[in-house]
Amino acid sequence: MNGGEHKYIRALWFRWLTRYYDPLFKAAFNEHEIRQQLMDQMRLRSGFRVLDIGCGTGTLLVMMRQAFSDLGLVGVDPDPDILAIAREKAKEGGNEIEFINGCAEDLSFAPASFDRIVSSLALHHMSRESKRTVLKKSLQWLKPSGELHLMDWGPPSGFLPRATAWVEKFFDGEEHTSDSFGGRLPLLVKEAGFASCRETGRFSTPLGVLCYFQAVPRISRR
Repeated sequence: MNGGEHKYIRALWFRWLTRYYDPLFKAAFNEHEIRQQLMDQMRLRSGFRVLDIGCGTGTLLVMMRQAFSDLGLVGVDPDPDILAIAREKAKEGGNEIEFINGCAEDLSFAPASFDRIVSSLALHHMSRESKRTVLKKSLQWLKPSGELHLMDWGPPSGFLPRATAWVEKFFDGEEHTSDSFGGRLPLLVKEAGFASCRETGRFSTPLGVLCYFQAVPRISRR
């Protein structure tokens, strides 16, 4: 599947499953709490510009808009079918959100365009080369006082989480998923040039542990 110059992996791997993404996610996870934890750590403020990389069906962006009416929100995803769901969801809620169909590594934004960049459950779908490109571009797109916030799978422990990791590796490929399941995302973030990257929390689900990270372009005294 192509999303511009780079290939991409669908959220549920098969096009016919795309329509079931939201109900399956809600059935497998406590979705609101998971996304609320990520949004809380972003410490959003009125007037912020926010980029969501791999925004999927746009749930997190809609939650941000409901909390702050004046945010500048941009969602990027390479899958046109899942973006159609996101656009419809935003339209139903009367939310003005800009959606861009494409791979983040193929896009260009002006330097220092965003106060916050977020990506949730998207990095494990990317090759290591793509992750490095996206992280380096994110550093350029963030304001000096901005922050990068990530949520993705952590190292599996237990039968079901290990089974989930095996399924992800089978469909996405070892090279795509190994950094998440191997706990190496903070290292990749620092290699991209961020001053720091720290784990801010974890959320245990029946299918595995979700890890949350915060990275900043430069050391701040705040």
